[in-house]
Amino acid sequence: MEILQEHTISTSIRIPPRSKVRRQCTMHSSSYVNNIVSNYNDEEFLRQFRMGRDMVEMLCQHLEKTYAYKKLKGHGGYEAISAQTHVLAFLWFLGHKKSSYREVADRFELSVSCLHDVIWRVCDTVLAMKAVVIVQPDEERKAASASHFAEVYSIPGVIGCIGGMQIKIDKPIENADRYLLRKGYYSMQLQAIVDEQLHFVDIFVEYPGEPEMLAGVKELCSDQYRLLGGNEYPCLPQMLVPYRTDGIPLTEPQELFNEQLRKAQDTCITVFQRLKQRFRQLHHLKGRQLSRVVKLIKVCCILHNLSPASEMALIDRETPDRRTGPFVSVPVFTYTSENQTESDVALGQQYRDTICKNFRLDST
Repeated sequence: MEILQEHTISTSIRIPPRSKVRRQCTMHSSSYVNNIVSNYNDEEFLRQFRMGRDMVEMLCQHLEKTYAYKKLKGHGGYEAISAQTHVLAFLWFLGHKKSSYREVADRFELSVSCLHDVIWRVCDTVLAMKAVVIVQPDEERKAASASHFAEVYSIPGVIGCIGGMQIKIDKPIENADRYLLRKGYYSMQLQAIVDEQLHFVDIFVEYPGEPEMLAGVKELCSDQYRLLGGNEYPCLPQMLVPYRTDGIPLTEPQELFNEQLRKAQDTCITVFQRLKQRFRQLHHLKGRQLSRVVKLIKVCCILHNLSPASEMALIDRETPDRRTGPFVSVPVFTYTSENQTESDVALGQQYRDTICKNFRLDST
């Protein structure tokens, strides 16, 4: 009875619940960002992050508007990483080819797993801009491009050039044999249409589900315009390439046509050299998940289009690292329909012959 009474008394006493203490959400702080980056002059800032302060601020503003970034703040009291640290860490990763995830994480005082999240938040933010940054020209813009190529290179109806490069990658976890080159390393191919202002008009990455290059070229040019390409491509009504000698001497107009085409092509394909010079991760993109590798390649192209020419002029002054080998590898053209392509080649060669029949420079 006494035991029951004691139990009744003890249960009747209310013990106040333990007060819940929620840690206040504070902003992540990086001593590198706060104490060193803030003291960089504009040229040093560009050299380290490959983009100027104005562009970084613009990217921060876009990131801050995304749901992925907004939901970070106040979540469980964890520290929130600033938009500035997001963007700077991402650009540092892209711009330094020898930086591992661990090295970048240590520099910005992040964990490696946290850095991965940071990279893909910024990556997705930039990818969302593609529709308004890499756009096909309207008819007025096409006419302006055609006027430029006709005036400078004396080739009518041209609105741009097409070229590409091989990007070394880690062994992918899917379809690895497809990306293995004879040289013994894995590579993903980027091809792109470039205008006279050295902007990307369209990009094509070798990955299932991505747009096919030849179809994109035909859609852009239709029957009115054409692009200039190298000998790695077939001669098509929408794509003119140099004459091959094949042991037969070329005529003077053909040699002159080849010379002018190569001048235009050499100028336009510097965009691929600049892309690797600016975003040095493109010398060897880290990661085995191909869908993410494709995203990073696209992001580099978008950032290139966003950047003012004045920034690239400063980066151009840097001395390329010769140990990495050539910037650009010759792309490999894949025939999608042999019969259709053979017919298109015949038409392309006929059109090229028509141009070259009386080809001369306007100044002569």
